[in-house]
Amino acid sequence: MVEKVNIENGDTDQISLQEEYLKNLESVEEGQLIDGEVIAVNSDFVFVDVKLKSEGKIPINEFTEAPKRGDTVSVILLNKEGKEGQVIVSKLQADTRVLWKKIRNAKLNDEPVDGQFIKVIKGGFETDLGCGIRAFTPLSKADVM
Repeated sequence: MVEKVNIENGDTDQISLQEEYLKNLESVEEGQLIDGEVIAVNSDFVFVDVKLKSEGKIPINEFTEAPKRGDTVSVILLNKEGKEGQVIVSKLQADTRVLWKKIRNAKLNDEPVDGQFIKVIKGGFETDLGCGIRAFTPLSKADVM
């Protein structure tokens, strides 16, 4: 028995998939903070599904602790399509942007910011706030918890 295949239905499925892809592509802009799902982890890279053409590939050294498959991570979309057609994302830049938001909110709400004293300098401390951000903490404002 030969089964009939509806070619027209296959074409409409293909068209609807393409339309959905284009909507996703248009709704996300380069430089935007987006969440993605970890789909694979190896010794060098973490692969993240950000619902675009391909998955993002992040060097494992951008993570303080290796994520597991299924984890959600925030990334910055650097380029929708790199030289080889891949999506380029950065977790380090996303972490930095989130930290700056925390710092700004702490300033607006007059709240303390956590950091680690790196060295003593005249009048206070050089403080590491994370993500490569350094600050001066006056001796009068320092509190050790």
